[in-house]
Amino acid sequence: MFARAYERIVCAVIAAMLSPIYHAVCEEWKYHAGKAVLPTVSVSVNLKDDFSGRNVPLRITLPQADGKYPLIVWSHGAFGSKDGYEPLVHVWASSGYVVIQPTHSDSLTLMTFEERQKVIEALSQGKFPFWTLKNWRERVRDISFLLDSLAKLCELVTELKVRMDESCIGVGGHSFGAFTTQLVAGSSVRTADGRRITFSDERPKAFIAISPTGADGIGIGGLFDKHSFEGVNRPMLLITGSNDLGRGLLPAEWRKTVFEFLPEGDKYLLWIEEAYHDFGGISGIPRTARKWFMPKFMGGENERHLEIVRSMTLAFWDAYLKGKDEARKFIASKLIEQANGVELRAK
Repeated sequence: MFARAYERIVCAVIAAMLSPIYHAVCEEWKYHAGKAVLPTVSVSVNLKDDFSGRNVPLRITLPQADGKYPLIVWSHGAFGSKDGYEPLVHVWASSGYVVIQPTHSDSLTLMTFEERQKVIEALSQGKFPFWTLKNWRERVRDISFLLDSLAKLCELVTELKVRMDESCIGVGGHSFGAFTTQLVAGSSVRTADGRRITFSDERPKAFIAISPTGADGIGIGGLFDKHSFEGVNRPMLLITGSNDLGRGLLPAEWRKTVFEFLPEGDKYLLWIEEAYHDFGGISGIPRTARKWFMPKFMGGENERHLEIVRSMTLAFWDAYLKGKDEARKFIASKLIEQANGVELRAK
């Protein structure tokens, strides 16, 4: 009996000693785990766009530490606003990025009471109000207008001038924001008369599209075909998952095939099994709002899916905006696949 008790004690001691090593190995896919976290501050401002005649609300989140940091412009999904996506924005800003989030004209915060009621009623019934996508051109204009206005922003937020490296810019977005990002990156739109038009902005160096818009869908998806993505010649990361349905309940593979149509060279597709449109909570939607905001489409909270997106997006920004060898090695080694149920493709 004494021998068995002694054996149990020894085994417990060995397990305690190996536990940190085991967890360290299992946590390798968390790219930002254990890294220094910078304090951050967020400020909100309005910019008057004389071209469109409207004020564009912005939220600026920046590190409170000496140095100049790359700029990330983040485009929200339909009905969102500058105040969303805190689970991602906080990680990026505290890791050394200036993040600017415009509020696009399709935001619920900018709609009339009657418009909000129509949207909420449709979403509560599991229907998508496609009429809200009509101002897609304005979204692209918002991004270029913002980049045109960086000097003005530095006057409004003086700390921005000493914190932002405006020569190093990334653009990203989720859902409708991914569509916006795809256009800024060089994707072309086919017109009814067979012409192609582009809205490419040459200033950004890299792009992230979470829940990208595929080709030959309904709504704005119908603006893309398999040739639309041939002009995307800068680094891009696409993220989607098996439950990330497209508008009109198109299967998730509709989003996934965008990767096949992109030209080779620093293009990545992160596929997460069982992930829904909100990837466990990237939008920052409060738990109470999930009860009516298309729960079968958006999905519930999932810390693992959220952490996968945090890790991969930060590694991508670090690789292509900061040129960090550590980040490039992390991506090339596909460590993110250790999270299980994850596939990272590259070309």
